[in-house]
Amino acid sequence: MRIEVPGGAEAQGIGASFGSQHISLTELRKTMPFPGSFVAADRLNQGAAAECGDGERRRFQRTILRVSIGSISTSAICDPPPVGVGSLPGSLHRFAWHADGLRRSNCGCGALEVDETADSLTIHDPSEPGVTAEDPMKRLLLAAVSAAALSVPAFAQPAVQSPTGNLERLGNFQSTGTEEPKPIPQEGRKADALRRNLQSIKLPQGFKIELYALVPDARHMAVGPNAGVVFVGTRKKNVYAVTDRDKDRVADEVKVFAPSLSFNLPNGVCFSPDGVLYVAEQNRVLQFPAAEFFYEGPDVAAFQVLKQGDLIPASEESYNHTARVCRIGPDGKIYVALGQPFNVPAKEKLDLYNRTGIGGIVRMDQDGKNKEVFATGVRNSVGIEFNPGDKTLWFTDNQVDGMGDDIPPGEINRATQAGQNFGFPWYGGGTVRTTEYKNDPVPAGVVNPQVEMTAHAADLGLMFYTGTMFPQQYRGGIFSAQHGSWNRTKPVGARIMFTPLKPDGTADKTQVFAEGWLTENGEYIGRPVDVAMLRDGSLLVSDDTAGAIYRISYGQ
Repeated sequence: MRIEVPGGAEAQGIGASFGSQHISLTELRKTMPFPGSFVAADRLNQGAAAECGDGERRRFQRTILRVSIGSISTSAICDPPPVGVGSLPGSLHRFAWHADGLRRSNCGCGALEVDETADSLTIHDPSEPGVTAEDPMKRLLLAAVSAAALSVPAFAQPAVQSPTGNLERLGNFQSTGTEEPKPIPQEGRKADALRRNLQSIKLPQGFKIELYALVPDARHMAVGPNAGVVFVGTRKKNVYAVTDRDKDRVADEVKVFAPSLSFNLPNGVCFSPDGVLYVAEQNRVLQFPAAEFFYEGPDVAAFQVLKQGDLIPASEESYNHTARVCRIGPDGKIYVALGQPFNVPAKEKLDLYNRTGIGGIVRMDQDGKNKEVFATGVRNSVGIEFNPGDKTLWFTDNQVDGMGDDIPPGEINRATQAGQNFGFPWYGGGTVRTTEYKNDPVPAGVVNPQVEMTAHAADLGLMFYTGTMFPQQYRGGIFSAQHGSWNRTKPVGARIMFTPLKPDGTADKTQVFAEGWLTENGEYIGRPVDVAMLRDGSLLVSDDTAGAIYRISYGQ
């Protein structure tokens, strides 16, 4: 038997029958990390054991592939790798695509070899005349990739993944060979200039603001529940890890997180209570177990919750309103806000949007299953948070442009149950009707906002204050960030707001907490995006214009 396929060619219609099953090479090729590579295999059942050449029987926990060519076979299984997360079961061995030429497999049964220097991949049966088992260069040229498996329920790992660059290798706890980028410098001219700018920020009596870290394009933040490492999303291609090693409340190191991965608009970052980091991209959700510990190196444990194209339909991807945010709810599910891309959408879009959660909030299990629409009628929320007291979900919403300087208002909303509609696009903000839908009947039961904010101030991230550093009147209330207007004749925003709650859990009157990033002549010296709390109770503020994170403290 001999199969020869040029590198990069599609294996349409080619299959190979070994053992008891016929396996399509076209399907198997979907697991390959490089074009033109194959594996022909028997599929072993869950819980079976492989008899290896050394006489040992090695057990595995999920379906794997046993490569068989004539009299030579190998089971792609190894002893478990070093365990770095809890008590994960051993992942399965993958024959690596090495950069230094011919490599022999180092575990499993048989002797497979890879020749990466060949222009084509040729699979030989060693029993074929002229090919001897003693000649390794002629015996077999084969790249075999096993489907890695982890059977921990909290971790998302499909049985077979399509090629996703280094993501599949990281999920198998394998090195990618990625060089770690240099850390972001934390001192110098820029840091000095930002410290001078912070002298203009006005705060209530007893509070002070300081530069915490220089983080390029800093957007939404997630503070690790164990070591307090701050993970920072961006609207570009990087996520950053910010570390204060000596706990002097100034960052010692800022570096790119998971540089071996390619991100696309990784704005949304959030932690589960047990320390799993989630990153919500434009159209994908990723999961990083033990991110606070793996982040020290370029390779981290990484899995897909929703693969590319499964958060929203690919046809609806846009450059506008696609900065996602996420939170883990009290029910253990992941909640993700999905802004819709238009100022006001066309009516023919509404059915699709309502079904898929675009212009709303969706939720799903932490493994990506059971995704459903939680809320609709939301234009573009870039800030969601659960009230730890009554477990309700609060979120900001940015409202319709082009209706004037002072209408419609921005919003802070409260969702008390699944299935609620918050009024967009019938309302452009608050109770102001949009021109496009002013003659259409408003759906029954629309929920009005808890707070009507200044029009066009661009309300983004928010959080409930659960610390004890700040005075009593701030405890249990909402801090939120206003990014600042872009289309108002007189700019507004670029400040931190505070909204106390009434005894019944509803919002009281909002007040300005920190301001001064918008100068008197209308120039932005910073634009706050998100707020987060460090474990000592101080408040972090991210600024994507300045590329910085500030820390607000009290009484020190």
